Amino acid sequence: MSNSNLSIFEIKQVDEIEKDFKKIHVQGFGEDFERFLKALPGMLEEKEFYRYQGFVEISGLGKVVGNVYKARKVHCKSLHCKDKFRVIFQVFNKKVRVIEVYYKGNRENEDRQRILKYCQTPP
Repeated sequence: MSNSNLSIFEIKQVDEIEKDFKKIHVQGFGEDFERFLKALPGMLEEKEFYRYQGFVEISGLGKVVGNVYKARKVHCKSLHCKDKFRVIFQVFNKKVRVIEVYYKGNRENEDRQRILKYCQTPP
């Protein structure tokens, strides 16, 4: 049986992600993040995935390559919640670049300077 209908997404993370994780002091979040990354390709395959998975396209960035999204419902098992963490990522031609991860309690919005730093080129 062939899995030819399954498309493969290449997922990369920017170097700053390690620093982001050091700022998040929640036990088990690393495992939750890994689960999110494994599920992300399947979510991206869904038609209009962003409407159903708590994703919002970030607008007002100017010229960027592909689309930039904020995942607003990243599940955290240890906190028993789905709305405290944000993951910012770029999607272009089956490639995903994870740009930022943050805890909503520490700050309210994404780092637009970081987004622009990475999203002017393909992932």
